[in-house]
Amino acid sequence: MKRGLVIVLLVLACAACGAYRFPGGGPPAGSGVVTGSVVITPCSPVEPAPNQDSIAPCKALPPVGLQIDFSADGTVTTTRTDSKGHYAITLPEGTYKVGFQGIMRIISGPQPVTVKAGETVSADYVVDSGIRTAQ
Repeated sequence: MKRGLVIVLLVLACAACGAYRFPGGGPPAGSGVVTGSVVITPCSPVEPAPNQDSIAPCKALPPVGLQIDFSADGTVTTTRTDSKGHYAITLPEGTYKVGFQGIMRIISGPQPVTVKAGETVSADYVVDSGIRTAQ
């Protein structure tokens, strides 16, 4: 009888723990995550013309440490790309304009980004550096 009571109490305790949210276990209430990757082009100081057969244009490269700005209501929150061009940022629910420090323009990728509470948004970008990359 005593073992049965202990087992029941353990099951109840485990069930109660399942409802507990550990600190840092996910985005704060009312916020979501934006994640994705960035590639930058051109990737050399001067990109060759597309019709030159002897020199193939280089492929877009992932920028390392490129600052990405998410702005809404006068507030700017930033993150940086990792060594493979990936990023992730937790933002309060809302709609954000996306910008890249030192980048001339966004070639492709969502603009703006809308963040909903408890959701993850995937936003991949191809950006134009002008004639030089940050690397």
